[in-house]
Amino acid sequence: MTERQFFSRVELASGRVRFKPDSLPDAAWGEGCLYDPLEEIVA
Repeated sequence: MTERQFFSRVELASGRVRFKPDSLPDAAWGEGCLYDPLEEIVA
């Protein structure tokens, strides 16, 4: 990463901005339950 940019919810929802992980908007605006499916679950 060499550059930072800020985007609004509308811009992320429009599909014109590429980002990963898919849960990034929820994490940024504190909505929903966050879970990284690549994270190993240890019980």
